[in-house]
Amino acid sequence: MKHVHLCLVSDQPMPNATSALQVRPDHVELLYTKDKIDQGLRLEEFLKSRGMTVRGTEILPYDMQAVTATCTQLLQEYADCRISVNITGGTKLAALAVFQVFLKAGKELYYVDTHNRTLICLSPDHREDPITIAMPILDYLDIHGFRPESHTSDLQPVMQRQPVTQFLAELAIRKPKLIGMLNGSFGVNRDVKDLNYPYTLQLQQIREFTGLAMLLAKYGIAHQTAGGVILPNIEIAQYLRGFWFEEYVYLAAASIPGVEAKLNVIGRWETRRKEEPKNEFDVMVGADNRMLYISCKTSNIDRGGAGREHLYELDSLGDKALGLFGKKILASARSIGDSYIHARAANMGIEIIDGAKIRDISKRIETWLKP
Repeated sequence: MKHVHLCLVSDQPMPNATSALQVRPDHVELLYTKDKIDQGLRLEEFLKSRGMTVRGTEILPYDMQAVTATCTQLLQEYADCRISVNITGGTKLAALAVFQVFLKAGKELYYVDTHNRTLICLSPDHREDPITIAMPILDYLDIHGFRPESHTSDLQPVMQRQPVTQFLAELAIRKPKLIGMLNGSFGVNRDVKDLNYPYTLQLQQIREFTGLAMLLAKYGIAHQTAGGVILPNIEIAQYLRGFWFEEYVYLAAASIPGVEAKLNVIGRWETRRKEEPKNEFDVMVGADNRMLYISCKTSNIDRGGAGREHLYELDSLGDKALGLFGKKILASARSIGDSYIHARAANMGIEIIDGAKIRDISKRIETWLKP
């Protein structure tokens, strides 16, 4: 018997995507309102890529009589089919109309509990099934309207640099001002893309930077020279300018069993505009459809309102990309002393891990990924 699954399209795609992947129908009917056309098209594309046939039907968001009529027509059209319905999305009035029609017809009714990661069967028999479908990170972003174009897939250089990355992390904890000095060695507001490579980076002659230069040379990352290091290319310059911390956070996340992690995910937002806005996610971490976006900073967040700007950027970008299943995290290699930033982050639902706390970031990530 053909299985038809009906969903109400909303801003949040995950409840519909997970219910469809969980019950595995042959065909999906998407009920969408005029203002949710884009969300419906993205969901349709995603489900078709999973082997399901999909059809969309426009409904009126606040006209229960019209929605009831549409559902009655669908019941007649699929009279010989198994019908299941996910009532998680849509407006309250539309969801109520759908619920009433299919409840009276004795069909399977489902609700997705995002917090407890369960698919609740409301009718004809009540049960709660754990959601067993795990959405890969790139698919998760795609279904939220972000089209990934690249990420760091060659991890051999990341692993090669790991001892240096660990050294820099400890340096940031013990002597955070030296991280500022390292960043400043490239010149104030100077873009590493403008440098000519190989580039000789002059370092202050202190014990910590001498140790850094020796490590860079030991692991074949850069050549040690009198007064500094010779950087072979822009990749190494970007690494020393702050990308090392993204690698540190990524390595911590990737070490957790059962967790997927992606580094430096770059892509564009799907829009109707000719020029689609481009964004980059420092570190994305996922497990069991729980998603973390970790924004990594080595700059002094306490200085000149920088922390507030980082929070607003993280909040806006995270809300668009993560939906109900996500969490936003600001990771700072240096301690954040501004109490306003901590209070503001808490109000925004943003977790902060900074300074010495970065040593325990893998444990914190494990905690955050739990429901």
